[in-house]
Amino acid sequence: MAYSKSTSIQFIGKPSCIVNNLRSNVRIALSADVQERLTTRKIEFNNSDDYFGPKGHKSILVVSELIMRQFKKEWHYVDDFGIQHAYEKTLFFYLRLYLHYWLMYLYIVSQAIKKHSPKCIYIDKCSSLNNLGTSISDNNRIFGNLVRQYVESSNLDIKIVEEYEINHKSKASKRNSFMVKHLFNAFMSTVLAIYRPFVKNKKVLLVADDSYNMLSLIDKIKTKDPKVFPIYINISRGKFWQHSKNLLTGKEVFLSQSFDAGDASSSLNNALLDFSSKVKKHKNIEIFNFFGVDLRHILSAYVAKSSIDEMALLENSIKKMYGIFDVQKPCLALSQHALGYSYALGEMCSIENIPSLLITHGTHTLQKEDKYAQIEWGEHAKTIINARFSHSAIQSPIADEFFNSLDDKYSTGLKTGPLIYSRSKHDEPLPELKEWLIGKMHVDKKIIIHAGTPKGNSAIRPWVYETIDEYVRNINDLIDVVDSLKDVYLIVRFRPSEGLNKADFSKLVKPSDNYGIYSDGLFDDYLAASDLLVSYSSTTIEEALQNDVVVLQYDHDDKYMHIQAPAVIEGQDLDVNPIYYCGNKDELRSSIDIILKNINLIKLEKHKWDLYRYPIDEKLEWLDKLHGK
Repeated sequence: MAYSKSTSIQFIGKPSCIVNNLRSNVRIALSADVQERLTTRKIEFNNSDDYFGPKGHKSILVVSELIMRQFKKEWHYVDDFGIQHAYEKTLFFYLRLYLHYWLMYLYIVSQAIKKHSPKCIYIDKCSSLNNLGTSISDNNRIFGNLVRQYVESSNLDIKIVEEYEINHKSKASKRNSFMVKHLFNAFMSTVLAIYRPFVKNKKVLLVADDSYNMLSLIDKIKTKDPKVFPIYINISRGKFWQHSKNLLTGKEVFLSQSFDAGDASSSLNNALLDFSSKVKKHKNIEIFNFFGVDLRHILSAYVAKSSIDEMALLENSIKKMYGIFDVQKPCLALSQHALGYSYALGEMCSIENIPSLLITHGTHTLQKEDKYAQIEWGEHAKTIINARFSHSAIQSPIADEFFNSLDDKYSTGLKTGPLIYSRSKHDEPLPELKEWLIGKMHVDKKIIIHAGTPKGNSAIRPWVYETIDEYVRNINDLIDVVDSLKDVYLIVRFRPSEGLNKADFSKLVKPSDNYGIYSDGLFDDYLAASDLLVSYSSTTIEEALQNDVVVLQYDHDDKYMHIQAPAVIEGQDLDVNPIYYCGNKDELRSSIDIILKNINLIKLEKHKWDLYRYPIDEKLEWLDKLHGK
């Protein structure tokens, strides 16, 4: 794309802004839906890939680590129940994501201005920094503020033009939502009261929520011990009727975090305001300066104004969980994560000397040489595998190595084998499974499945996870390769996420008859039908290894290898292994071709597969160990 001497830049965060102003020379699409509209209209645009590469990832991690280290010295709060760590981890989790948003986009804005030297910048009109929620639900709501702060702090002679108002939720809608919350909470309080005598004779099992194959695990536990009575602290909307049926037949009780309400106590509110003041007045100005922008005021406002709802939700959830404790002291608590109410669940059980198990739904790898991955995985671990539960489930040798490397362990590791990883249970012939999933025309082909976990702009996990733009680019690289191979079909396993839906995604990937996008059905089914999984960094990597599916890790930028693995080098003998790595698009075709031709040989090396997985504990002996039997 050629640019004139008087370049202007338009940062587009919403599709509605496309129609108004396309006179800018450079259009930078900030979201997938904008990219989809521009692609459909055949309008050229840039995205984050043009400005944010490995150096951007590194920059975010280094700066955020320094800032968060300062914060942890300033925060302290303990509620009336003695809970403190859940508040700290929850506040810092969301504050860090908010910080990452600012760091990422300040980096992109600085690089775009440096590259194009614009005289004018067009931005969407945005809301005040005081009116945000805990999470940035719309990735462009504060972008205009960010651009202004950068331009003004750098004393740049650039005209900024704001357009379009943001539509806010109506008061009537808020009132209706408020009423629904209170009606639901009143209903569940009544249910708990009715079930009090029934629960008295049961072994109460507190379960954080029903995600990540947890229902299957609970069924196994109830088979082992029929006296177990599960109480779910939260449920997904898609499983509401399933839980309601169990509720009405006396098999369980459930609550919901989606319908909670209540203001923060004065003590919690004062603690947040005090911390906000400390952030705003922090003396280490240099650490908070990023591309000339002083982040202290921005982060201080977030703590005081935006974090309060999530912290109030946590506080009220703790009160409700203690209400369950008053009915019947639980015999055990299980959770797939440790954030907000689920972190508090583990901390409460630790205070009350109740066994609890944190069962990570993620994948964790020891990164001995990669300092950037060490930073991110260290933070990630605090809300998913290393929290204040009595025990943490160690489901694979990879997780065991990572857990043992942690300097500060808040729980005891318990070797359980895979508990919530997807497992194939198909008895039907493979051709029939393939035909059912992807059609008869692909039955005789080699099947590659791609599955990843891209992070949207409001949940950036630098380095160890792809951005949405990197995710789309890497899949397009893979589509090019599949098109060049004979009798190979690609399953793109797609899971809608913040910032990317299936409709937009389907327009951003290249057209081809050699792949399909699949978001319905069980991942286990598609994995069972596949010969090779390609991924950047995802729990699906360990799930593939559990199910005898060979893995190729691919990173277009050659910056991150999730699990240490050999490369496939054309012209050299293949290092037979269940998992490989490719960090170069030019080598992706040969890597896949060689692996597919040697699939049967790779699967024969069973002793190498066992380096990455533990056997399944069919008898649930880990449960006895958890209870000290």
